[in-house]
Amino acid sequence: MQEIDSAASPAPGTEREMEAEEDASPAEPGPEEPGPDRAHSSSGPLAPPSPAAQRTRRAILLAAVEVLSVNPGAALSDVADTAGVSRSTLHRHFTDRAALRAAVDALAEEQWTEAVRVARLDQGSGFEAFRRLCGELISRIDTLAWWMASDEPDQDTSGDCEAPAESAEDAEIAAALRRGHRDGTIDPTLSPEWVSNITWATLYAIRFIPAQGGMSPFEARQQGLRTLLKSVAADPSAV
Repeated sequence: MQEIDSAASPAPGTEREMEAEEDASPAEPGPEEPGPDRAHSSSGPLAPPSPAAQRTRRAILLAAVEVLSVNPGAALSDVADTAGVSRSTLHRHFTDRAALRAAVDALAEEQWTEAVRVARLDQGSGFEAFRRLCGELISRIDTLAWWMASDEPDQDTSGDCEAPAESAEDAEIAAALRRGHRDGTIDPTLSPEWVSNITWATLYAIRFIPAQGGMSPFEARQQGLRTLLKSVAADPSAV
């Protein structure tokens, strides 16, 4: 079984280093979350954010996932501290908590879509496609953890909730799993819906259990991958 890389997301630079870069190249919010400094200019379209601003923005987003996925009510100053920037720098990129959360939502969606695309689910046996998908999801676990977090405090959850419509990515995954049923590589008694549920449950365990049990992230990723593959394989002994 191929091992999963355990490299974590690059650690952001220190506050002094990152803000020095931004002083040289003023930060601008990215296209997902326009800020006051992105107002239309009569002189023409604004230049895209500088590399330094993009690095700072991404560091803030990754810090938001790390902090808010564990404690949705954490102060934005905690996010800034984790990113290694000042709170004023955070607010230059994201005007408020809602803007920050919207940008993290977009990042998680982007990573999910990219994982499914890179997994090439239409190629090989159904089991091979599922193995590739698991590897891609696990490699993005630190960002996808955002979707595993509890709801924002004070969020209105009253009223009836409809099940979300199946996305194009969900349909691709289901098609690969059904191909695995037909080609004899995936246990035919396991429905695509059930496999999806155990996949996300295992991803949650990979991301959050090591901190409680003393297991390294690398060990958690390896054991999580093995758990998923053996769970769905038509012949678990061959995994």
